[in-house]
Order: sequence, then C-alpha cells, then structure tokens
Amino acid sequence: MKKIISILCSLVGLIIINACASTSVLDHGYYSDGAVQGSTAKITVDKNLEITGIDTSSHIAAFGVKGWSKKLRPGQIQEFTINEGVHSISVRFNSGNLFTSFSKVLIAKFEAHKEYKIIYNINKNNVVYDIIDVQTAESVLLDMDSLQGKTKNIISQFINAVLNPTMEGTDKTVVEENDEYILTSLPHMKYELKDKKSNTIQKGFRGFVTDFTFKKGTVYLYETNTISSKEEFLKIDYKADSKIILEVTDCDSKTVTYTYVKPEYMAGKTVTFKISVKD
Repeated sequence: MKKIISILCSLVGLIIINACASTSVLDHGYYSDGAVQGSTAKITVDKNLEITGIDTSSHIAAFGVKGWSKKLRPGQIQEFTINEGVHSISVRFNSGNLFTSFSKVLIAKFEAHKEYKIIYNINKNNVVYDIIDVQTAESVLLDMDSLQGKTKNIISQFINAVLNPTMEGTDKTVVEENDEYILTSLPHMKYELKDKKSNTIQKGFRGFVTDFTFKKGTVYLYETNTISSKEEFLKIDYKADSKIILEVTDCDSKTVTYTYVKPEYMAGKTVTFKISVKD
C-alpha cells in the first residue's frame, strides 16, 4: 500500500512539474534584426502560436525562428524584445492537435519601451491574428485593406479616389478643381497647380504620408524644375522643403477637403475640391 501511495505521489509530482513547464513563459530574449541593438519593444506571443519568421517574406516556414520551436511546449506563452520600428512577423496556429499549414505575415510599428501582444481568434474555422498594444488593447497592425483604398476610412477613400488612379499600371490623371484652383495629379508623382485668377501654373512632385492607423494623411507639393524623376524626388527631404503642405480632412469619391499646414499664413484654413479622373 505504501508503495502504491509513493508511486501515486511521484506521478502527481511529475504531472505538476510538466504542467508548470508547459505553461511557464518561454523568454527568447532580444531578437537581433541585424541592426545594432537600440531602444526595444517587448512582444508577448499568445499560446498555440508559432513565430515562423521575423522580417522575412516567407509565408510557409514551419520551423520558426532558429531554435525557437525546439524549446516551445504546447500551450506555452512566448516573449521576446525587438528593436523599435516597423517589423513583419510571420505566425501560424499550432495547438498540437490542430494547426494551419501556412503562416500569416503581420506588419506593425513597435514603439520603444512599450509592450505588445500577438493574439488570435478562431472564427468559423478561420484563425484571425492581431497585434495589440497591451496598455490600450488597440490593434497596431497595418491595415492592408485601408492601404489599398478598400475601406470607408477617410484616408483610405483618399487613396482610392486620388492616389490609386495615378499609380503605375493605371497611369490616369486626377483633377481636383474649385473656383480658385485646379490641382492636377499626374502619373509618376507629378503635379500641376493652376491659379485661375492669375493664370499661373506651378509644377513639381507630390508626396503623401500616412500613419499606421490611417487617421492622418498629409500631401506635400514640392515645386521644382530641376528634378525629373520620382526616384530623384524620393531621395530629397521633400517633407521639410515643400512650400505647400495639406492635411486630408475629408474625402469621398467626388470631393476632397484639405486643411492647410503650409504656407503658414494659410495654416488652419480648409479648401475643398471636386474630383474627376481622366485617361
């Protein structure tokens, strides 16, 4: 009887040890992206998720970041730190019983000294992944649908109505017009701005910058007669040197409204244009 009790106690002890081992956090430490280690962000990975790549184009890798999967136990939460900035993280679901064959690439911007968590949801046999800010519980993922102009978000509407038609392969011209001005967006990031009253035309290149949440979008009109290609334009500091800077404050398929940032004497004033697209 004593032997049986002893064996049972040993088994219970093993079960407890194994349970602790499988549920404890696996800390991978700092992940080197090839750059010098600077300010870092902390990332927690939900249980049943494998990291199959970081800053890599692979969607299929099944063995994960070198050495990580070998240490991982079923149901275990993982942690690692990474340099601040934009990173792509490939993940796949694997509970031990169920798993996905392909990885999903998640792109997010990580700020220094902040904590993030990679989570998942299973919806009708589909695994939906997300990366959230631990403090705010808000998603920090790059919204690819908004980036492609497919959502009702104001900035996404602007991308669809004003930027997409001029993109390479479409190569159309977008005309924005009101009683005072005609702003023409041409392919290859070029623009023309005509003042109807003075009949003068300003020519140059236009830049557009948005944030990861697509809550803010800014247009930069850089006047020049010396730069001939968008490749040259993108090498200069056009954000600092543009004399006209406009923030997109409203947009749909027919009209767009901007708020002036520059010139300074116009700052805060709004201007609305009707949109038309020409071949």
